[in-house]
Amino acid sequence: MKFWLPHLIFAVVLSSAVWFYSQSHRPVERLESVRYTNLQGEPQSLEQWRGRWLLINFWATWCQPCRTEIPYFNRRFAQTDPQRLAILGFAVDSPENVSQFMQTTAIDYPQWVDERGIDLAFKLGNQRQGLPFTVLVNPQGKIVARHLGALSEADLDRLLAKLPSAKG
Repeated sequence: MKFWLPHLIFAVVLSSAVWFYSQSHRPVERLESVRYTNLQGEPQSLEQWRGRWLLINFWATWCQPCRTEIPYFNRRFAQTDPQRLAILGFAVDSPENVSQFMQTTAIDYPQWVDERGIDLAFKLGNQRQGLPFTVLVNPQGKIVARHLGALSEADLDRLLAKLPSAKG
């Protein structure tokens, strides 16, 4: 019995660790259920953009490629019908760092902030957990495109070309 007891304990600990890891890294099943806070600390939900295309850009103040993308997202935000496409920045950073950064860099589109936001990026398909990471979600809540790494302005245009043209 003494021989099997350590093996049994090891097996229980290992299977518990695997179960906890799988629970914390499960894909998001309902995107509308995702809740975080904005820069002002107010609770937010992706539900507010239901029925619209949603472009989510995960970034951080310390990430130079992320910082390079901000003007591109600002321009697209200014050119876009907000009833058709919402653009959301998700800072994987502290609120203090983001507030300080925004004193010198204009960011015109809504921002969510949470240092654990990389967990959401992972659940949305960012298996490498790198930044920047951008996701395009259709009005039904289905992810239609993912991009890990810096987007050029042309890359962003190609990504947004996936949206059906607006009926005029």
